[in-house]
This record gives sequence, C-alpha cells and structure tokens, in this order.
Amino acid sequence: MSDPSMNSWVSLFVPDPDTIIKDMDVVGDHCVLVAKTLSNQFSLIIIPLTHPKDPYTVPLPPWACAFESKKPGLADQQDVFDFLLSSPVHPPVPHVLYPKEGLLLSGSGNDSYPNNQAKYITTHLEVCSQDGTLVPVTLFHAAAVEDLSQVPLLIHVYGAYGRDLNMDFHPIKTLLLDQGWVLAYCHIRGGGERGLSWHRQARVEGKEKGVEDLQACLHHLFSLGISSPSLTALTAYSAGAVPVGALCNRNPNMMRAITLQ
Repeated sequence: MSDPSMNSWVSLFVPDPDTIIKDMDVVGDHCVLVAKTLSNQFSLIIIPLTHPKDPYTVPLPPWACAFESKKPGLADQQDVFDFLLSSPVHPPVPHVLYPKEGLLLSGSGNDSYPNNQAKYITTHLEVCSQDGTLVPVTLFHAAAVEDLSQVPLLIHVYGAYGRDLNMDFHPIKTLLLDQGWVLAYCHIRGGGERGLSWHRQARVEGKEKGVEDLQACLHHLFSLGISSPSLTALTAYSAGAVPVGALCNRNPNMMRAITLQ
C-alpha cells in the first residue's frame, strides 16, 4: 500500500447497528468476528476474504456469556478456530469452527459438571430505564420464572471503565442455584456490553444513568414476580460499588443486603 491513510482503505464489512463487535481473528482466508446482539447474546460472523460480500452468521448457545479464543500453535491446524464458551454457571466448553464449511462442533467440556447446560436455565431480558434506554439483564435459575417469587435473588453489577460485567465460570454460583437462588447480571451503562457509546453515556456527569439502570432492573425483576426486596442482595467489586452504594442511599428498601469488594 503506497498510502496507509484511511483514504486508501477498502471497506469489507459493515456490521448492523444492533451488532457489537467484541473481538476478531483471521483464520486461513476467513475473518471471524465475535459479535453480540443487543440482548447480550454471542454469535460469530464469518467473512470470506475472497468473497467479502458474502458473510454469514453462526449462532452460539444462548447460555454462552464468556468467550475465550485459543491461539493456535505452530503445530496446530491454521484453518480452524478453537475457542471456549462458558457462563457463571457453565464451565468452559471447547468449540471448533471450520469457517470454510461453516461447521461448528462442541466438545464435552468439564466432566465435573456434566449436566449444567440442561440443569440451569438462562433467560435474557431487556429492561426499560428511566430515559427509555433498554438495558440487558441475564438471569440464571433452576426453576421456571413463574416459580421464583419466594426465592433469594443475587444481583451482580459493574458498569464502569467500558468493561463488560465479569461472567466467567465460578463453581460457587452453581452451588447458589442448587440452593434455590436466582442470579441476575445487570449490564448497566458505563460498562462495555453495547460498545463505546454505552460506556460514554454513564461517565462523569452521566454517572447517574448507571444508577437509574440498576434501579430499573430491580423494579422490572420484582414486577415479573422474581423474588422480592426482602430476599434480594446486591454484589459488586471495585468501581461497580458506586452504582450499588448510590442506589442503597437513594432507595434502601429495594434490597436486604449488599456485599462490596
């Protein structure tokens, strides 16, 4: 390229406005984009570099909340894409994508948790915040939603520095579900779940937007008949303590306990 400026660039692919690109890799003569929908669900967008006008999408399991690509070594196949999918209650499961064939295969994962995918329910919600913005919420539960009115609820939140809420696997989360808890992950503004603008809306003077999002999430869950304020605890770490502390000061009757690290 004689001129590296953007005037010389060629556009190969423009994602839909409702698609957030989280990562990318080049596998052989294909570009693999790791994407999320507005409801916070993963998918893979495959772009053949020889025919960039013909991309296709490979959906990923609805329980998948954390994605980790495995960089190939020199002895590994260079035309496949290896990665791990997990969630707070699903241990990492290896997957292999063959982009040329559009084939996705999954491995057995951790045999210590053989039935988690069928045992636990993953529910994706969107909650309308005070200004009309839709905020994604991810629920994990063992019983049907209509049977969750009398169970304890643990809310997870972060919403800072443009970083996604941590949804890696943690064995203690499965223990909570087995004991009847519901786990809710509120992807409030300030985090990175919906791209750079999602972060910018709740920084500096807009920090209150994250508090409003969190309050709307709790109201919505209670209105669906999920738990109650007297059975609800909130947990956060580092900067995630800011919206939790602010909501606790503003409306302490919405929760029974908080844990801040």
